[in-house]
Amino acid sequence: MVRIACLIALVSVVSTSLADAPPSLADLVRQLSDSKFAVREAAQQAILKRGEGIIPELDKFSKPTDPETLERLKKIRHALETYKDEIRELLPMMQSYGALGESLRHLIIDPQPGSLNLLLAIANTPRHPLRSCAVQAFIASRQVATVDQVDTFIQQSLVLRSTCRPKLPALSGVPIPIEVRLCEDLNTWLPLEDNFGYRSRTTCYVDGKSLGRAYPHPYAYASISRHDVREIAVGKHTFHGVLDYEFTHRGQKRTGKIVSEQRPIEIMPLDSVDDLAVPKSVDTTNLVRAALIVEGVPIERDQQAPALVVQTTKFVAVEPQVTVVLDTKKLITVVCPQWRLQAFLPVDLCFNVEFRDVQSGNVYDAGTICALRSSTTGSYLFPKNPESFFRGREGLVAVEIVLKPSRLLALETPSVTRYCSDEISVGVQYLKIVPLK
Repeated sequence: MVRIACLIALVSVVSTSLADAPPSLADLVRQLSDSKFAVREAAQQAILKRGEGIIPELDKFSKPTDPETLERLKKIRHALETYKDEIRELLPMMQSYGALGESLRHLIIDPQPGSLNLLLAIANTPRHPLRSCAVQAFIASRQVATVDQVDTFIQQSLVLRSTCRPKLPALSGVPIPIEVRLCEDLNTWLPLEDNFGYRSRTTCYVDGKSLGRAYPHPYAYASISRHDVREIAVGKHTFHGVLDYEFTHRGQKRTGKIVSEQRPIEIMPLDSVDDLAVPKSVDTTNLVRAALIVEGVPIERDQQAPALVVQTTKFVAVEPQVTVVLDTKKLITVVCPQWRLQAFLPVDLCFNVEFRDVQSGNVYDAGTICALRSSTTGSYLFPKNPESFFRGREGLVAVEIVLKPSRLLALETPSVTRYCSDEISVGVQYLKIVPLK
């Protein structure tokens, strides 16, 4: 009797297990032609839930003959796979500003997450002809994306890089720059809406230890943090950057990090030779003087009061380049001195610019001039502390402009290979300050 009871119990357990086991794919395909509509629908949904991985298994079955099964298998295949081909066909037809057409919108939203995973896969393929379109389509469909998919997009889109030279002197102010950039060929990013709440910061690690503090980034990319080499001992080291970020999507908060590659760096003694500077020479200075044109507001002597100068009327009036709001809430416009290279030079230019006020003798930092050899470029010169310089001034202001070679600027600019080491005085030039009512 005991044996019979055990046997009955074992059969009962096996029967229960078999009843609980999910139906095979072959069983579900057979149910697609069941006489009951509810059974056919349930079988179709059960097949869809198994995902696109079942497509190769469906291909192994012999082709059914009844129309009902054929139609339902067609719908299953479309829902799991064929829609991807349709997305690829419609992606090139997107509007130039990234708007989705109605057909493409439904193809992306209805089969999500498979559709957005497809866009992410294309977006992560360099030189793919549809890469840019896939990125725009993902961004346009971001509202239906999962938090995991948004995180994947961030990981695929952003990269940390450094243009740091392999050897740097232990000079005050020399930084290790770490830049957050979009990956190559990408120029589109998620809109920083209030409910997205993206924030990030960069930390530099030297020999595995953090160098100074972490730097928060005001923008998602095109931001650079600079980490001072004065905190690194003289000798050979390795460094890398880490971007920590967090964002909120559809009410879910997510954190992540992106790590740059390890790079070697050697810190040289403070008195190491400046191997980027071209030896001082009269010939080099004359070449730079001839090619580098610095011009302020053109002036002439006032005929009524020869001791005064006025803006000349012999040339077309120069429009102000800058509008400044002073702390006093006073609004002014400024016509600044301009510089340009009118000929190629055999040396790079790396100058700190000084304005020496002719009237007071005060010296003001006026930014930099950085130009690579064999190139022509130009811009205007403007004091770095406008409140200090412009307070209480209007009309024409005379300044002596002095260009001082900057080793620091040369070290920060990786394309610089040999820069002019001569100080150059441009002479007296004029700014024009016009108060606005």
